[in-house]
Amino acid sequence: MKKLILSAAIATALAATAVAAPQDKPSDSQKPAPVQASQAARSMHGTIQSVDKPAKTFVMKDEATGQEVTVYWNGSTKLTGDLKVGSEVSLQATERSGRQVATSIEATSAKKPY
Repeated sequence: MKKLILSAAIATALAATAVAAPQDKPSDSQKPAPVQASQAARSMHGTIQSVDKPAKTFVMKDEATGQEVTVYWNGSTKLTGDLKVGSEVSLQATERSGRQVATSIEATSAKKPY
């Protein structure tokens, strides 16, 4: 009888240890989410093709890719210069919901050909 009680006590102690052990590791919900590549800041430089100030968007031709890119800005975007067709722009943007949202924009008047 004593062996049975001793065996039961040891089994209970081992089971309690096994249950408590996983609690030392952080669960997936406690780990910080990794920064996705789409949230990383991207630098762009190009020429403004069109501007829609009420919608806070403009289309620029990206010098690096030759592609036209629609850029959005908001109240927290740091804007220097005047956004108008033909202006040269340098900007930092992050992708949010499939849109390039500028965090800073520097616009300069178009360079004269002479």
